[in-house]
Amino acid sequence: MTLPSLRQVLRPAAAASLSLTLALGLGACGGDDEPADSSAGESSSPADDATTDEEAGEEAGEEEDTEEEAPADSPAGGVTYVDSTEPAADTIVVDEGGFTADTSTVEVGDVVLFIPGDEGIYGVIVGDLDGYTVTTGLNGAFRFDLPGTYAVREDITGNTATITVE
Repeated sequence: MTLPSLRQVLRPAAAASLSLTLALGLGACGGDDEPADSSAGESSSPADDATTDEEAGEEAGEEEDTEEEAPADSPAGGVTYVDSTEPAADTIVVDEGGFTADTSTVEVGDVVLFIPGDEGIYGVIVGDLDGYTVTTGLNGAFRFDLPGTYAVREDITGNTATITVE
């Protein structure tokens, strides 16, 4: 009877260990589109704007007939990260100097595309969403499903912009 060599015994164990490490590591990398805690006060929530509009309407003696709702795939903040192949109503370039536009105004349902202006890597945060990477060959597109004012921040440089949805 021939005993297996040390290499024959350790190779399957090393492969299993490597597979487990990769599986756990990749599983931890997944992001979520759930709104982050907005207690920092960087942006006003579209829901807050809707409440303000209702109160203003009541003071003026007007009644609000319909209430706008975000599509089912939109997080509570009214903005959704989407495939960058959707047509964009506005394109904003981000680079070390900031955003090409400090403000942008779009309509409900419009997509705003963020593209890099240089070879850098940028983390674009829109409203209450997690940051999304924008770099050469990787753009970030966001659909705005509710009216309101959304703060945009570049996570690495700290540059800011504002998107108003009417």
